[in-house]
Amino acid sequence: MAGLLDALVAIGNVADLPASTIRDILMMRNPLDQWAHPISDLGRTTAADLLKRYGLISGKGRGIGNAMMAFGTDVVADPLNILGAAEAKHVPKLLMALRGGA
Repeated sequence: MAGLLDALVAIGNVADLPASTIRDILMMRNPLDQWAHPISDLGRTTAADLLKRYGLISGKGRGIGNAMMAFGTDVVADPLNILGAAEAKHVPKLLMALRGGA
């Protein structure tokens, strides 16, 4: 089971590379360091780190409000979400094809 979880974490880290790069740019850090080790979380700025830097959350950053702000920051900072939104228009056609109605 640990091997499966490690594989999922590695896949998530690779998928996070574009967003991590943007977060590093906003933090004025090296945006390319995580590309040297793409399956690791080393050298990555989190959304909570970014929000703390700009004073939008304080202290330890715990609580549902802070978690929601961090999630929103992750969504906005991830360029892959733009691709996903652009491709969403194809979902009805795909569903029709799968049902055999296309």
